[in-house]
Amino acid sequence: MRVYIPCFVTKGAWLRAPASSTTSTSRGSSSSRSEPPKQSRCRAIVTVVSDKGVLILVGLLFGALAWFFLARTRRFLRTAVDATGTIIDLVESSGSEGGTTYSAVVRFQTADGREIQWTESMASNPPAGKRGDQLLMKYDPANPQKARIAKTSRLWFMPMLFGGLGALFFAIGVVLAVVGAGQ
Repeated sequence: MRVYIPCFVTKGAWLRAPASSTTSTSRGSSSSRSEPPKQSRCRAIVTVVSDKGVLILVGLLFGALAWFFLARTRRFLRTAVDATGTIIDLVESSGSEGGTTYSAVVRFQTADGREIQWTESMASNPPAGKRGDQLLMKYDPANPQKARIAKTSRLWFMPMLFGGLGALFFAIGVVLAVVGAGQ
């Protein structure tokens, strides 16, 4: 898609992409090309990224975020230690759509005997469990407050979310670009 930008060099004339496939020239006749009027001396044309390109870029951005969260989770799991925790409370909060979400407050014991009380940072509905439920936890031995519930959905949620969205946006952008190029 081409967009003609304002050209202040040529007596303040504005050049725009024509609304239809025909463009009037200075004599009133029509031509089938999408070029600015001939009397204008401004040749500044900016090629704007099309909607297909935006979808591909958004897909790549989400892919980069997925890679970041994947690397962060893998780095955490390399040094994480297992522990069994007990849900001692569920902290209620209001969700973005008016519903109630819950963050589990879990108590677990580290390998060196310290008792840690940890609050989940990702609220959800349904919650991770009920009060009194025991969960497998993973924690960083250097900083036991860096802990996670050892469920696949809790450990890999962010990489899966951004990876899925990235693949979707990228695929739609590529398909639209291929279909658009064939026309």
